[in-house]
Amino acid sequence: MRPQRLLARSLIGFLLVGASVAAVAVEDCAGIYLSGVIEDDIKIQGPNPCVIEDATVMGNITASGSEDVTVVNAQVSGAIRIRNGGSASVSLTSAKNIVLKKNVVAWVYGSIAKNNIVVNENGTAIVKRNAAVRSIICRNNVKLSVFRNNTEGTEDCVPGIQLPTAQ
Repeated sequence: MRPQRLLARSLIGFLLVGASVAAVAVEDCAGIYLSGVIEDDIKIQGPNPCVIEDATVMGNITASGSEDVTVVNAQVSGAIRIRNGGSASVSLTSAKNIVLKKNVVAWVYGSIAKNNIVVNENGTAIVKRNAAVRSIICRNNVKLSVFRNNTEGTEDCVPGIQLPTAQ
């Protein structure tokens, strides 16, 4: 009996350790680089940087309070939401929605949103060569640089015009 109990405890311990390592790779990207196929949501919390490059993400990418989040050349099935951070960069990427809000610097370049691109309340916002089916919205950014965006819906990302965010 004793060897069987030891084996069972070892297997349970192995499974628990293996599960927590897998969860960290998918759930928390802080301070690491992700690439390839990611079959779940990516959550980035805290001040550490995260780079997601050449990736296919089956869920959403969300970040809050991160110093530097970069998403480049990715296909995201869900939304990208980067808020309250230092540098937020999304380039050459497709997603349902791309939302960059309250970052020091927000940069969206050459990306496609199936619905909306929203770049609001950032220090410096750069929104260039993007496409969105429904809208591209830029409101209450301190500095705004825009160039050749395309949407079938509404676009208010116009240099010199900063529309207030609806309350």
